[in-house]
Amino acid sequence: MSRRAPRFLATLATLLLVACNMDFERQSQVKRPRVLAVRAEPAELSAPLSPAGPPAALQVQLFALSVSPDGGAPAVRFALCRPANPYAADFECPGKDGVDLPDGRLSLLEPAVQALTGITPPPPGVPLQPASIPLFVGFECEGERGVRQVAFRFTDAPNQNPALVDLQLDGGKLQGPLVAGEEVEIVPVLGEGSRETFLLPDGGARLEPMAFSWHATGEGRIGFFRSLAPAEGDDEDLSSTRYTPDAGDGSVTFHVVARDGRGGTAWISRTVDVR
Repeated sequence: MSRRAPRFLATLATLLLVACNMDFERQSQVKRPRVLAVRAEPAELSAPLSPAGPPAALQVQLFALSVSPDGGAPAVRFALCRPANPYAADFECPGKDGVDLPDGRLSLLEPAVQALTGITPPPPGVPLQPASIPLFVGFECEGERGVRQVAFRFTDAPNQNPALVDLQLDGGKLQGPLVAGEEVEIVPVLGEGSRETFLLPDGGARLEPMAFSWHATGEGRIGFFRSLAPAEGDDEDLSSTRYTPDAGDGSVTFHVVARDGRGGTAWISRTVDVR
């Protein structure tokens, strides 16, 4: 072994030690401005398959759950992306590869949107074949970029967004103060009818497999960043997570997002004290 080898190994060991002690940001932490979720209202663009179907939804309003450690809600910029790979390294949407949506409104009645997607509103009463067209919406917040898919479907049963109505702590109401170092279980509460039954391509039916993601400010630890969605045909609730408050946090804000696996999204935020 050369005389350089021990010096190299010592340097490598020092670098590894420093790396192991770095305070890496966890996915569940809110340590900087971020977009945790984007919701379309209604949940999807749609046109009826039959004259007796529901009214067409040719416009959606986009909302973002944008957060920052100080409790603010940073501004979010939206754009409809051109047909391409929205995850490519040189793809810019918002930017050169998208049509800006200044107020977060995506409408198939807008000429620029029709030109980009090739979708035009169908004439009333004209029978249509079942089809689903994915559209991609890009968003930007404080330099962070992301992509959210919004579907356009011909359907008589368009998807609806779920509703998150409460958070429970160990079976009761979530209220402070939480005790630093003591682990607790937190459970989200869905509004009635949030989990819809929908038809599968083979004619069968399935209950939406609702999944949750958990985020919190401060240094406390969330046990599961993402919950396990119920298996197909299983209505068991697997939505809870464990949380351990940190002594250095005077309060903590939880941001919980529910996703139904079909584009429907809901969220809830709650702040409690820590002692």
